[in-house]
Amino acid sequence: MEIMRHISPVVAGLVLSTLVFTSCTTATSDPGAPSRLTAAEIKSRVIVDQTTKVEIMELFGGPNEKKVNEDGSEVWFYERISQSSSGKSSFLFILIAGATSGESGTSARSFMMTMNFDLRGVLRKYAIRESQY
Repeated sequence: MEIMRHISPVVAGLVLSTLVFTSCTTATSDPGAPSRLTAAEIKSRVIVDQTTKVEIMELFGGPNEKKVNEDGSEVWFYERISQSSSGKSSFLFILIAGATSGESGTSARSFMMTMNFDLRGVLRKYAIRESQY
């Protein structure tokens, strides 16, 4: 029993450090989403009063949310969030000794797009908001 008391925190530390380390890789809110959802791609491929809902679905996949207005027109909402880490860090050392080793950095990017369609399913207007922090 005395050995189990000493092994348990070490094993728990190893498991926790593995979870922390793997959670610091790039993650997105929708990993299966097409990677073409960028402001530059949208501006080059989407034409107001011409592009249809079907074409938007083919280009960027389905929206995260759809809203139907009282007049029957639709508003589609796309949102993508990604986070990535870079640099060196010893997570096992952090857990055991309570200090860091090396440098680490985390950045996040959010992308939000709203698309308004008329009753025929043709794009009337769209808005894009991108943030990086």
